[in-house]
Amino acid sequence: GANYISICAALNRIYAETQGYCFRYVRPDIGQCPHSKYGERTAHWCKILGIAEGLSQGFRRVLFLDSDAYVRGQNIELADFIRTLGPEPWYDSVKGEFDPSPMQPSATRAGLVVARDWGKYKDKMTKKKIEKKLDPFKVNTGVMIFQVFPEEKKLQESMAWKILQEWWNVNSTNTYRVHPFEQDAFSKEVFPKGNIRGMVARVPYQEWNNVWGGFIRHQTSIRSSQNHNLMSVFVERMTHLMLKGLMPKSCSKSSEHIMDTKAVAILLEKV
Repeated sequence: GANYISICAALNRIYAETQGYCFRYVRPDIGQCPHSKYGERTAHWCKILGIAEGLSQGFRRVLFLDSDAYVRGQNIELADFIRTLGPEPWYDSVKGEFDPSPMQPSATRAGLVVARDWGKYKDKMTKKKIEKKLDPFKVNTGVMIFQVFPEEKKLQESMAWKILQEWWNVNSTNTYRVHPFEQDAFSKEVFPKGNIRGMVARVPYQEWNNVWGGFIRHQTSIRSSQNHNLMSVFVERMTHLMLKGLMPKSCSKSSEHIMDTKAVAILLEKV
């Protein structure tokens, strides 16, 4: 029978077709997404190029899903779901308390919408499982939404592109080569920057980035050779925004999308 990863891909394609989105299924190989300065990277870094490629082709919203994540809420329109997301209380790791009003945009006005990383750990003293008090900048990049807005006339000046550019150009020569790879790079090198923090909406993970997710379920406990280099990308058709005169290409019906990784990397490396 079909394995979990294949089922996720099938469900995500059904959702995309039902909602009228283009669907791209990408299977990057090791060494396919090198940086011209920092060299070869693991396939996990290719997600940055996959998202950037969609935006560069004129799509205004990209929903990225790791291969072990799938849409459960098949009847929920993505834009409607975004409007339901409120900011998560910000945990101040220095004070050891939550800040109820963090400085961040709403999900409807952010270049990137992403959920914090999640999980529980055993307290060494009591042996009880308790919620992690995570670093406020630690997020899970297995589910992300990138958005470009009508007033952002040039893609290269949009919040989404600036975030992707900062992320792709992180020095990975001797770091971020083991799990959690590019996610760790984003949490440590990109998100903490003052200019980037105001572009990112970090939202609660309960509805879309954990094993119980109501809208999107992310089964991060799946560990097989298959889930390390697959990703599903939805790109929503542009209806009223034009970027450099380009309209999105028609949706491909092929089972797998082949990225022009070299061309996209060149765009992102133009800093």
